[in-house]
Amino acid sequence: MYTTDFDKKIKDMGFLKGNVAKPSRSLEKGVSNYTLVYFQDIGKYTTLFVEGRTTIYQEFGSHRKQVKTYSSIRFTFYKSSYNPKFKQMNNTKVYCVDVDSIELLKRLENYLFFIHHNRLVK
Repeated sequence: MYTTDFDKKIKDMGFLKGNVAKPSRSLEKGVSNYTLVYFQDIGKYTTLFVEGRTTIYQEFGSHRKQVKTYSSIRFTFYKSSYNPKFKQMNNTKVYCVDVDSIELLKRLENYLFFIHHNRLVK
C-alpha cells in the first residue's frame, strides 16, 4: 500500500498526521526510528497514536555477489491518557506492535467501531 493511499484511509478514520521525524538508524541493523506519527483525540485526556517506522532488509546471494534490498513500513498502535495533575502521559495500552499497513487498518477499524458502537466516545 502506498503512503498516500494509507494517508487517505487513516485520515478518513479521523486521524491527523503529526510531524514526520527525520529517519535515523538505531543500533539494530536495518531498523530506523519512528518516522510517521498519526493521532486522534477520543476524550479530553485520551489520545490514540499510530507510529510507523521504515525497516530495511537485505538478503545476500551466493558469495555476497547478489544483494536484494527491500523495505517496509511497520506500525505500532496504542492509546495513552494524559494526567493533568502530574502533566505526564500515563495508562498507556498497546493494541498492536510491528504490523503492516493492512493489519493496522483492520485493527483501527475494529477498535473505532467498538468505541463508537458502545458510545465510549462522542
